Order: sequence, then C-alpha cells, then structure tokens
Amino acid sequence: MEKAVEFKHVTKAYGDVQAVRDLSFTIE
Repeated sequence: MEKAVEFKHVTKAYGDVQAVRDLSFTIE
C-alpha cells in the first residue's frame, strides 16, 4: 500500500513537471 501511495505522488509530480514544461515551451 505504501508503494502505491508513493507511486501516486511520483506520477503527480511528474505530471506537474510536464505541465510546467509545456507552459514554458508555449511561452517561448
């Protein structure tokens, strides 16, 4: 169960990074 929660956090963090990257790319 702990692993699942950890994986969820990692996935969410990765999603946030991708969103920021897309935003930065759009601005440039």
